[in-house]
Amino acid sequence: GLGAEEIGYLTHFSVTGNKIAKVDMGNEILDVYVLEKRPQTWQSNHIHHITLSNGGFIPLSQLGTYSTKMAPDAVKRFQGNRYIKITANINDSIQSNFKTHRDIERLVTEDLLPEGISFEQLGDYSSTKKSLTSMYQSALLALGLVYLILAMLFRSYVQPIVVLMTIPLAYIGVVWGMNALGRDISLFGLVGIVGLIGIVVNDSLVWVDCYNHLKEGSEGEKLSAQAAAVQAVKLRFRPIMLTTLTTVAGLSPVALSESAGIAGSMASTIVCGLVASSVMLLLFLPICVVIIEDVSRMYREAKLLQRFT
Repeated sequence: GLGAEEIGYLTHFSVTGNKIAKVDMGNEILDVYVLEKRPQTWQSNHIHHITLSNGGFIPLSQLGTYSTKMAPDAVKRFQGNRYIKITANINDSIQSNFKTHRDIERLVTEDLLPEGISFEQLGDYSSTKKSLTSMYQSALLALGLVYLILAMLFRSYVQPIVVLMTIPLAYIGVVWGMNALGRDISLFGLVGIVGLIGIVVNDSLVWVDCYNHLKEGSEGEKLSAQAAAVQAVKLRFRPIMLTTLTTVAGLSPVALSESAGIAGSMASTIVCGLVASSVMLLLFLPICVVIIEDVSRMYREAKLLQRFT
């Protein structure tokens, strides 16, 4: 004759009693509980009966069958869902915080989790992912603004792309350099890569501007694309290398210091990327420009031939 709700209430009352009031003791507030009258045979750490309102006792064995299970001491919720939080300290000397979380994310797949269970990493990892998302957006915005300025400067939609191609070269240098130094690319190292965008663009901008002047004949006889590319490398090799060396020399003490912290991470990425991009742009950029000029010439000739046929 007992319902599930009544059984639940009576069991709770048997375990903890019923809170009826609070007493202010001045320096603390005490809760007042009413406990049931327990049989003398009742052991303190076991429940064998529940007490009815009329004072009678009902053995738990008459209410159903039971099994012992582990249960949390409190039910926590996040965004309306029940959750369990697992915390750990990561030894950064063995592996970085972010890389450890990435490994965990790769290992804990949906196939591994039971149905209805989801897995999410929060804390520093969540903050880092938000920072990375914001950084990627800033990098895209910077690239868009650089392209817009170069397009207005060169009056071309193709040459700004050539200038921006030095950015992947700089990133290659960052990866090689950080591997050589035995360091991981940290969050602040990525900030240095975003700052590197503006630095490496300056070197390629100097070369492309010289190439355009030689090809248009602004400083004398007009040159072919190939001749202008070679001559521009000869004329701008020294200024590009001097600016690179002065920047690298100024940042190297910070980049190589073990105690520089955040500044060391940023300086390391800038130095590695700048050295690699400055060397490779003098080899890679002229080839790209000549290929683009040849493709454009072939396209114009094909279009002209099509018009007359």
